Amino acid sequence: MSTSKKSNPSKTDTNSTPDKLERLKQRRRNRGTTTVVTDYESFNSDLLKRLIAVVAKHGTITFGYTRDGGAYYINYWVDGESFKEYLRPTEDADAFLQAEIDAWTL
Repeated sequence: MSTSKKSNPSKTDTNSTPDKLERLKQRRRNRGTTTVVTDYESFNSDLLKRLIAVVAKHGTITFGYTRDGGAYYINYWVDGESFKEYLRPTEDADAFLQAEIDAWTL
């Protein structure tokens, strides 16, 4: 479970066209080449239920997809703060869910 927040870098190093293009290229490289469709039905329902149960003791959990539909996200709301965890369809969903469960039960 990641709770780090993004810092606000200065405009000079993040808004130049070459920097934006390089970040875009890097994101595309990180996506991988997959034709796997994001679909929560493919998740292990027992792990999903366990995650919902442990998070519900502390806050709210919501599930969704990124705007382009290329990844899942799980959004946590705890004490008025929200943070998201992302998962690509090429990653191991069971391992991801188990790691999230473990993080919430420590």
